[in-house]
Amino acid sequence: MGFGVKNGVRQGGIMSPLLYNIYVEDLNVRLNNVNDGCELKDTTFNRLCYADDMVLLASSCYGLQRLVIACENFAEDHDVIYNTTKSVCMLFCPSVRKVSGLPVTRLIVSHLNYCDSVTYLGHMLTDTLNGELDIKG
Repeated sequence: MGFGVKNGVRQGGIMSPLLYNIYVEDLNVRLNNVNDGCELKDTTFNRLCYADDMVLLASSCYGLQRLVIACENFAEDHDVIYNTTKSVCMLFCPSVRKVSGLPVTRLIVSHLNYCDSVTYLGHMLTDTLNGELDIKG
């Protein structure tokens, strides 16, 4: 049995992080079920989350699209609207290896743009994994 919610939680409220985590638990379960991500030892990571910011991590473009589809399905089931103008893709690749022709990744009906650098939680990430821009600040 469900109930309608007409407003959100107060930004900075003491209960806000807990309530948000409860709200997105279904998304976390769906992303876990994709079984794709970046491996570190015996653990696979396919997202980094802080508050309402999320980074999806995949080992392939196909895997990334599967993660995005899981997010789309969650959005449809829970009346979530993603801001596609603030969503981008980045392909991490050493500078000695050039990639020609980037694949199309879609969120809802929008093609996501690829970028060579992005700031996440105050840190500059580059597609070559060079930390120089972040260090210089």
